[in-house]
Amino acid sequence: RFRLALLYGTLVMALLAMGAPDYRYLARAAPGSEENALIAPLAITNVALNKPATGSAPCNANEGPAKAFNGSVSGGNSDKWCSQAGTKFLQVDLGQNFSITSFVVRHASAGGEGAGFNTRAFNIQVSANGTNFTSVVSVTNNTQGVTTHPISATTARFVRLNITQAEQTNNTTARIYELEVFADVPTGGCSGTNVAQGKA
Repeated sequence: RFRLALLYGTLVMALLAMGAPDYRYLARAAPGSEENALIAPLAITNVALNKPATGSAPCNANEGPAKAFNGSVSGGNSDKWCSQAGTKFLQVDLGQNFSITSFVVRHASAGGEGAGFNTRAFNIQVSANGTNFTSVVSVTNNTQGVTTHPISATTARFVRLNITQAEQTNNTTARIYELEVFADVPTGGCSGTNVAQGKA
């Protein structure tokens, strides 16, 4: 009996040392289903970085829409999107639908220009198809160089920034150094697929 008790105790200690399996990422695929799916942990990511961009006519050839999505505000006064068009807008195609949770807009003073050039009024719209847009952010009387705009999680592929008052005065030059779009994105810690499905 002593030997059996010793063996049992050793086995229990070994199992404890191995630790319990982590079931945090296992989820039932559907009620009543026998299939399980692996759910990847999520990270908040700027999904607009280096994505294809369009917009109203730029002030100069080197101040096009892509400059607002290059991840930089420190490349000098030309490291921005600038427009003097009658209708000023900046649009990015994220490449696929994401669950968008917030935006950060970096205005003129974020890039080293005067605060008087910061965008006074603007709105942000989102779309799943690039045709039908819904407004999710509307700002008036802004004076800040960096503005942050959290929203309820919204699925969209396209994001459009519309400038309604370009500067603190009545001047008409829009300057956006960066438009960041944040979404919950799988980190890659799990595959997101059920690797056991269909296996014997």
